[in-house]
Amino acid sequence: MILKIFSFENDIDFSKNHINVLQIQNKKLFAKMVSSFNNMCKGLTVECDEVITLLEQDEIVDFTKNVLFVVDFLNFDFNQRRIQTVLYQYIDKIIKLEPEILSNINNLQDSIHIEFMSIMEEFPFEILCKKDSSILDILKMYGIRIKANVDEKIIEKLFRIVELVQCLDLAKLIILVNVKQYLDSDEIVEFYKYCVYNNVKLLLLERGSEVSPLERERVLFVDENFDDFLYNNM
Repeated sequence: MILKIFSFENDIDFSKNHINVLQIQNKKLFAKMVSSFNNMCKGLTVECDEVITLLEQDEIVDFTKNVLFVVDFLNFDFNQRRIQTVLYQYIDKIIKLEPEILSNINNLQDSIHIEFMSIMEEFPFEILCKKDSSILDILKMYGIRIKANVDEKIIEKLFRIVELVQCLDLAKLIILVNVKQYLDSDEIVEFYKYCVYNNVKLLLLERGSEVSPLERERVLFVDENFDDFLYNNM
């Protein structure tokens, strides 16, 4: 998988066992790149000089379906609509592969329907009641959601985001913004090792002027003149 940015000479290659970092020195360019990635993940258009293309085997990858862009990972919502939809679909698929569980759920629905109908007969007017609810309807009714953990450390939250993406197959690429502002080098390297071991495609979008690649890093550095250079520590 390769990320091409129209105004940059070098591409960002995700095919090897390293973690990519896009480090931008200029504040305005950094803000523009954050905005561009954000807009593309929301399906919005970007300006011509900000064209970003993600390719996999020469095929264009849809950002809206295949990229998870996280700016505020400190307040990351594990129950945002996109995640909850995929979670429900995942559970629905599991249940439908288990005939006994599906049969038990249907039997319970029948019992509940009978009880409701007996109560409704007491009214002097007709009341309609939906008999069969889908698994998705039931999951919504019971408020199935991912448990929040307010006490977890930042590094733990990052691991949980990656685990969630892996388990639910949420995205082909995770982009995190300014992670290095919150973690020390040892924590970052530990996180890198986990992502590489689990074949997670990760891009860190960082702002800064000093380039000192950590272990497993491949840094595409863009200076104040908008010239880009590759650095790595493999």
